[in-house]
Amino acid sequence: ASWVLLALLTDYDLLVLGTKEFGTAFRNCVLVAWGRSTQRRLMFVKESFVVIVYVFSFVGSILFGIQQLRFYQQLDEQNDTMKDYAVIITDLPSLAGTEPVEEELKECLETSQRVTHFQQPVEEMGPFR
Repeated sequence: ASWVLLALLTDYDLLVLGTKEFGTAFRNCVLVAWGRSTQRRLMFVKESFVVIVYVFSFVGSILFGIQQLRFYQQLDEQNDTMKDYAVIITDLPSLAGTEPVEEELKECLETSQRVTHFQQPVEEMGPFR
């Protein structure tokens, strides 16, 4: 629709270019000459259209991404998900993996002062790898 609008506002030949029927050899020669001169004359319009469409598409994509991020953040703020209740513990010593240490770590976390101020029990411990 934007290309048709641009063609109607600039030059109708943009819509005709490449669609005329050919005929005799002389008519074909005239048609090719007309097409070449028209194409060269209107090339800046075509190039400008492509640049404008590219810029609007790029800016629109960035704005859409920002809008989606804000929507996600608002949705995440309004709803409780698993990431609101998860904790990642780092710098634990390396173990062979033969002993089940999840219960011991769970007890340590429940007695820790950092965790107890939330007044939430530790529900489940995932496997360590």
